[in-house]
Amino acid sequence: MDKASKKRWAIWLLLLSVTVAAIFAPGPEEEQVSAAKPRDTAQKKTEAMQVASAASADDYDEADPFAPRGWEPPPPPPPPAPKQIAVQRQEPVAPVVVSAPPLPFNYMGQLNDGGEQVVYLGRGEQLILVRAEDTVEGVYKVLKMSANEIEFLHLPTGEKQILNMNTARP
Repeated sequence: MDKASKKRWAIWLLLLSVTVAAIFAPGPEEEQVSAAKPRDTAQKKTEAMQVASAASADDYDEADPFAPRGWEPPPPPPPPAPKQIAVQRQEPVAPVVVSAPPLPFNYMGQLNDGGEQVVYLGRGEQLILVRAEDTVEGVYKVLKMSANEIEFLHLPTGEKQILNMNTARP
């Protein structure tokens, strides 16, 4: 065996001996065990007899798992008393009118591409190219485009909205 291997074995033996010593060493909270004292079983028997005689026969029947029982199911509980319902008139509720949210687009610019008008719209950091009759994000449809405005149709509500290109520049 070479020197490194002997050193490794010495460390392992040292660790093993420390572990064995830690297992069998008495802890600080351990107490010395003294000889056992005989118990007074006669006193405990009389206490148990007194407790048993104090219990009534009814208590004994309920606690006895071998007591005779009937085969019929218990009777159903009585039906609940009918509740008195007060008739209240409810005011007719006006139908809620759902309107389209404001247009989320900003006009950024336009380009005439071979006779076809292309408009650049901005939505946050996103740039969207729009032509006539396009559907934008599945929610808005471009109905018509003129030199000054774009007319959108909000598809969920069917409401028309107009984006003015002259005043909508950022």
